[in-house]
Amino acid sequence: MEGGRMLRNSQIIILGICIAVATIVSSVILSQGFLKVMKFTREQITVTGSAQKNIKSDYVIWSGSFSRREPDLAAAYKKLQDDLVRVKAYLVSKSVNEKEIVISQISTTTVYKKNE
Repeated sequence: MEGGRMLRNSQIIILGICIAVATIVSSVILSQGFLKVMKFTREQITVTGSAQKNIKSDYVIWSGSFSRREPDLAAAYKKLQDDLVRVKAYLVSKSVNEKEIVISQISTTTVYKKNE
C-alpha cells in the first residue's frame, strides 16, 4: 500500500512540474507575440488624409447637372440646349476633350401649385 501511495505522489509531482513548465512556456510565447505586436504598431505609417504636395492627375470622373424651370416644355428644351452648348464650350476651354464629355438624357419633373 505504501508503494502505491508513493507512485501516486510521484505522478502528482510530475503532473505539477508539467503544468509549471507549460505555464512558463506559454507565458514566454504570449509575451513574444505581444512584443511583436507592439513593435509592429510602432513601425506603422499613419496617413493624415491631406496632400503635402501638389500632384497633376490625368484621370477624373466628374458629374454635374444644370436645370431650367419654364412653364412651356418646348421653351425649356430650347434653353437647355443653349445651356448645353455653353457648358461644353466652358469645359473645352478648360482643356477637357469634347469627345470625353458624356451627356445623359433630360429628365423632367412637373411642379404643381399648392392648394391655397
